[in-house]
This record gives sequence, C-alpha cells and structure tokens, in this order.
Amino acid sequence: MIKRIIITGGPSSGKTSIINALKNKGYSCFDEVSREIIKEMNIKTAFKNIDFEETVFRKRKRDFLNAKSGLNFYDRSMLDNIAYLKKNKHKIPTYFKTDCENHRYYPLVFIATPWKDIYTVDDERLESFNDSIQIFETIKQVYKEAKYNLIKIPQSTVNERISFIINKI
Repeated sequence: MIKRIIITGGPSSGKTSIINALKNKGYSCFDEVSREIIKEMNIKTAFKNIDFEETVFRKRKRDFLNAKSGLNFYDRSMLDNIAYLKKNKHKIPTYFKTDCENHRYYPLVFIATPWKDIYTVDDERLESFNDSIQIFETIKQVYKEAKYNLIKIPQSTVNERISFIINKI
C-alpha cells in the first residue's frame, strides 16, 4: 500500500529539515523541487510567474506518480502550487485543480507554522517573514478546501517533530 504524506507550510518553517532527517532514517522522501527551478530560471524575486508554477507543478506530479510501496514523504505537494498562485493573484489552470482532485495524498497533512526563530532568507528563499505568514494562511485555506485534515507540527526539535508525525500516521 502506498501512503503519500505531505509536509507543508510557509517558507523556512523547518519542512526540509524534517524531510532530510526522515531520509536519514531510511524513509522514501521527495525533496522540494522549487529551489532547483529557481536556480535554473535565475529568479531573483519572491513573486513567481505562471511558467515557474507550471514547471514546479509538473515535477511535483512526477514525484506523486513515483511513490513506492509504503510511506512516502513530500516536501510540499501540487496543492502548494495552487496556494502560491492564489497568493500571487494568478489564474489557476484547470488542469492543476483536476490533477489535485485525481491524485489524492494521505488525508492527514502535516503543516509547519511560521517560526521567526528559524526563519532565514537566502538565494532561493526570497520571501520576507510576513510573506511566509501570508503563504502559510493561503496554504491552510487551499488544503482545507481540498478536504484534507491539517495537523500542525509543533515547534520543537527535528527528532521530536518526526516522532510527532510518525505517531499521527
């Protein structure tokens, strides 16, 4: 049986640290794909265009389809693209909605809350902390509208966060 488990949230909320630690424990994990695309497209702004979102969406769909038997953890999902498009006031392509309806993940979605103490900006993470809060709120809305059950990940050590997630599955 395949279980596709999403770890989502705003930028710099600890998602990738959780994914990396899960990988180190031997779990099947899919990395956040937007960082590599930001580098490839040489994007220097927090505002992303539709070409960027479509490229990210295709790679996230590929990752969905490449799940293995057992637990699969995702650093974001196709639904995050819808949230970013909404936040940036872009029209959402019909196929985004259709693919998200036809490719369902595990019903429990783990969401990392904005966390100022660990928040950083770098060459690929260009959003401010306030942007992160707005993105978090939009992500919450999109997942709720898609009928997923959101579970907030506590702001604690990576190992405590992993234990929390594994115990909820």
